[in-house]
Amino acid sequence: MNGDGYPDLAGVNNKCLGVLFGNGDGTFQPEIDWDLNYLYDVKIADFNHDGKLDLLAAQYYGRVGLLRNLGGGNFGQADPYAFSTSPFAGYFAVGDFNHDGFPDLAGPILGNYANLVDILMNSGVQ
Repeated sequence: MNGDGYPDLAGVNNKCLGVLFGNGDGTFQPEIDWDLNYLYDVKIADFNHDGKLDLLAAQYYGRVGLLRNLGGGNFGQADPYAFSTSPFAGYFAVGDFNHDGFPDLAGPILGNYANLVDILMNSGVQ
């Protein structure tokens, strides 16, 4: 994610999104954390099509926070987006569902709406 060609790690706990940049020898640099609260999942993809891997954190009540990769291991503040109104719709999949070259989001609609999926199409706007 920092562009050095070494594998990096990203993960979440209930309170933080964390990234560890790889050193290339099986070890990692100290963790960098963002306090986003009530996190369920993180996805890594080039959401704004600039050639750098961004972070998308799934939060409580279907919100997602997009941290754009600014390069050199730096990320912008989390831009919030509403994804669903279900309190536990924090799990989602990323894929190019409409084959336009941009990663889109799909996730379950929970609660009284059985067997439904929300899909957010990425417009590619930065």
